Amino acid sequence: MSWSTLSDNLLTHSLSVLGEDVLYTPTLGTPVTIRGVFEKVHTELDLGRGSSVSSSRPQVGIRLADLAALPVKDDTVTINSVVYKVVDSEEDGEGGTTLRL
Repeated sequence: MSWSTLSDNLLTHSLSVLGEDVLYTPTLGTPVTIRGVFEKVHTELDLGRGSSVSSSRPQVGIRLADLAALPVKDDTVTINSVVYKVVDSEEDGEGGTTLRL
């Protein structure tokens, strides 16, 4: 069994256990329900002098093979009835990607 097959099997299993249903809607094409791991990543920026700004940015990890085409900016994902717009996609080189929302 090849490394890419093992990696894809692991990603598929991980998403089935840890993921949740995500409605992926490409700007061109048909919506599809896939599995994804959703999280809100916390970021804090120190402005100096005891001041800081904090924020959270939503993202979802998905399997690229579950989509008919590569994700692009302005595609949307619906998670728990909330619609998010795709801002960026960061492929991991192993068949998955993190969609920045």
